[in-house]
Amino acid sequence: MKPDKPQSIKSLLKNSGSALAQVVADAAAHERLSLLVRRLLPQDLGAHVLSVNLRDETLIIITDSAAWATQIRYLQGDIMQALATKHGVVARKLVTKVRPGT
Repeated sequence: MKPDKPQSIKSLLKNSGSALAQVVADAAAHERLSLLVRRLLPQDLGAHVLSVNLRDETLIIITDSAAWATQIRYLQGDIMQALATKHGVVARKLVTKVRPGT
């Protein structure tokens, strides 16, 4: 049996069925969601959001300190409602996590 011929990264990215193309698409969706959430928040608060993910209708927001995570929890209803009505993103639960020192 012959080994598969190596493929260029460019061809792997063009093939929407490839694992690499899926990783790139997932990363882009993740970044779009992070940007949407940051824009919904007051500027000073949004600046402390490191990452946002949606998993099984749970919105996970990672901040750089517990103080900012607490402020996000106070706004969770507004955040989830705005995402649903303005962007069609449905989240039934919001979880904050802290990743300090980044």
